[in-house]
Amino acid sequence: MRYPKLRKPANSISRLINDVLYRFDFFNDSVLESIRIDYASSPSGTVSVVFICQDDQDDQHRRKRCTILFSDVGEYKLFQPTKTSMAVVSFGVSFFQADDMFYMNFDCWGDLPNEGTLEDIQFSDFYISARSVEISVSDDFVTG
Repeated sequence: MRYPKLRKPANSISRLINDVLYRFDFFNDSVLESIRIDYASSPSGTVSVVFICQDDQDDQHRRKRCTILFSDVGEYKLFQPTKTSMAVVSFGVSFFQADDMFYMNFDCWGDLPNEGTLEDIQFSDFYISARSVEISVSDDFVTG
């Protein structure tokens, strides 16, 4: 399933992002399969983030592969302390919109995952911002 491409934040875009976040419980306890940075594509490069996560809309709550593609990247910060693992996203992610940019933050704020300020996000260790976001979900994740 492919969601519509998101550009220039608006209320309907916020609803779409929230639909995806609620469908996958804000990616709580998901596995971060990959992060790919492509400097050569789009005007300012792309960042692709792939999660393996539980689909709460699936009757059997099966795990799915969810890919979030950020295009025309504005900034990102991916910091991981030595001898730690970011393979499991324990507390989920949050989205924030400012001006014409989307921000995905891996330092989720708990009960209000889409609240906070731009400065809060930029102070965190792990975030991505871009002018365009595409989200796709596939069933090609097979367990053991």
